[in-house]
Amino acid sequence: MVMELEGMNKMRIPKFERGFPNRARLLKELLLLSEHLRDEVNVFINEDFEYVLIEPFYLPDGYEPEAAQLLILIHPDYPAVPGLLSPQYGVYLRGIGGKIRRNGRELGCEDSFHGGSSCVHADERLKDKGFYWLCFHKIRRWDENHDTLATIITMIDLALNNPEREDF
Repeated sequence: MVMELEGMNKMRIPKFERGFPNRARLLKELLLLSEHLRDEVNVFINEDFEYVLIEPFYLPDGYEPEAAQLLILIHPDYPAVPGLLSPQYGVYLRGIGGKIRRNGRELGCEDSFHGGSSCVHADERLKDKGFYWLCFHKIRRWDENHDTLATIITMIDLALNNPEREDF
């Protein structure tokens, strides 16, 4: 089965059969998150609560283009499991207006940024649409009672600003 990602030229991404026990919490997190984002930033969630799309997601200095689309594939056991560690339930970025580069170089597997033409780690269906999977090798601190989507976004920002770091 597949689902369509609205507003993205009818891009199709995999739909994984599963239950989702905590929709109310995820909606609350999205509302809180949207209150802290710039006015021009849009936050979307599909009706099955399988992914969140944030656009534009502004990239740190040294990255091109200036902004990306941030796609978070929600783990079926969220918030007990944040996802992030596998391409099936992870974080994907797609540059708005071009491929994502850091200091003039296209990101690749050596950067924990899977999706370049030679990469075999990212989901092919998303890679073919220009998305890069940002791999988190290890998550040390995650507390389902306190951590939220805002924590995930903070971890993404830390990863982009500290590319040599492999654990969060």
